[in-house]
Amino acid sequence: MSNTINDFLNFFSTKKEERVFLLKSAVESAMVLLRTPFKQEQISLHVKSDESTIIGCKNELIQVLTILMSNAKDALKTKEDKQIWITIKNKEIFIEDNAEGIDLEIIEKIFDPYFSTKKEKNGTGLGLYMAKIIIEKNIGGSLHVKNSKKGAKFIIDLSHVN
Repeated sequence: MSNTINDFLNFFSTKKEERVFLLKSAVESAMVLLRTPFKQEQISLHVKSDESTIIGCKNELIQVLTILMSNAKDALKTKEDKQIWITIKNKEIFIEDNAEGIDLEIIEKIFDPYFSTKKEKNGTGLGLYMAKIIIEKNIGGSLHVKNSKKGAKFIIDLSHVN
């Protein structure tokens, strides 16, 4: 419990503490933050990970993972069988849902600032934009999305990060 509280406090810290960390540990921290809404929405989360590490600010990666996983949760709202798969392999993180994907007419726009697909307008259109900025400018990786057979698949490529 104290580790969870420390992770949560560090998440909001303005200090950027770069250190070596397992990508799997960032995913686990994001899962702790989202545990309650995922449980309420009855979302099954499947994680498969190698032992990939990078040098960087773990809290920034947790923030990005939280954004991507929350968006997947929102996309799954109307599904009965709600599934999210997270795979970490060779410094790449794949986050895939079974919400049937992103409309091809808008897939190129989803990282644009103020672009939102949320019909209720509960979204600001800044989450995915911020995630991309954090990954590309702060961490030095890349973030992109494609549709898979199941749904949307976000790919965080950190293979060029130490």
